[in-house]
Amino acid sequence: MSEFITHIAVMEDCAHLAIISDKITTPFKKVLKNNIEAARLGSASRGNHVFSGPLLEKYRDAWDTRKPEDRLEEKLAFVLGWVAHRAADTYFKPRYKIIDKDRSKRPQDIRIYHDFITFDETYKKGTLPPLSPSTMDSHLESHPAASAVDTEMVEPLFGSMYQNAFIQLKTYNQKDEGLETWFKKTFDAHQDYYVDIQRYAKGYAHPDPKKVKQFFEEPNFYNPKDPIIQLVRALQDGKKSDIDLEEAATLNEQSQYAESLQKCYRFFKSASNLFTEDITRKQFELQFENDYYVRFDGILKK
Repeated sequence: MSEFITHIAVMEDCAHLAIISDKITTPFKKVLKNNIEAARLGSASRGNHVFSGPLLEKYRDAWDTRKPEDRLEEKLAFVLGWVAHRAADTYFKPRYKIIDKDRSKRPQDIRIYHDFITFDETYKKGTLPPLSPSTMDSHLESHPAASAVDTEMVEPLFGSMYQNAFIQLKTYNQKDEGLETWFKKTFDAHQDYYVDIQRYAKGYAHPDPKKVKQFFEEPNFYNPKDPIIQLVRALQDGKKSDIDLEEAATLNEQSQYAESLQKCYRFFKSASNLFTEDITRKQFELQFENDYYVRFDGILKK
């Protein structure tokens, strides 16, 4: 679920910044503006950093001769979602280990509480796409359609439909594998859905004050007064701002969410430089892999 709300929020907020930046190449701006759904999908998927560089080069080389059926705009947007996911991962995961030492639950409580904040702030309590105000319900009870169906009966039906759609994605090669082998490979590729929606619903409706203090207040997770956050919210609302992006992107001692946006913006600029051939793939990957926040005597530093 952290790969759902907070990771997508970082990407979407950073997309607003990229679109107005003179440091970002025009194709990136266009796909982030016109193909945001593909970028959302990319930002919610894992195992991405190995492929980002090669794909950016591939799409760059084919860009001027692309055809509509190539769908390069969607593919490039998806890769930029990957880039944003990498930024969020490498920023937040070291902090999860330090701030929330209880790893007995999946996902950790800190991830859930971070999702509460980004749900409220980036998606304005679920009133902005792709979310819904009923996202944090236990059984979508506030959704307009809830009064027309029995949600507890519909939920397993949708689960079966999902499994059916997943199985259809797998090709069966009768020559090379038997049916049992095919089923094993299919279900080995299926990731267990370990998120307990009830934890989200209960935590959002009745947040634990101790956890709010531990995960939100003490580590300064989100500060709406940070310049880069002020700029993003103005852009999100279609307003102009006098805040200088490059200055806001380099300020120190900002909230964690502001710093995750700064990191995502750095990654977008590196990806843009690779796309315009201002840096090599090796240089891009060095920035992509080495731009970590590491632990030093219990303190996370840039």
